[in-house]
Amino acid sequence: MKKYFLNLFEYNNWANSHLINKLFFIHDGKDETFKLMSHIISAQDTWLERLKETQNYSIDIWEIYTNK
Repeated sequence: MKKYFLNLFEYNNWANSHLINKLFFIHDGKDETFKLMSHIISAQDTWLERLKETQNYSIDIWEIYTNK
């Protein structure tokens, strides 16, 4: 079951990367779209760390990622 979820997160990472590239192409990176997408990525990272049973993780779920 753990492998199944890890595969889902791998797919999410691929899909998120493609979506982010498209967003940077059509937006300037200063709107709510990037804030929401950043939040989704951080939430996914949090769940992945929980699945990996990492004891000490701290992810800011509202950090806004940039293309830099």
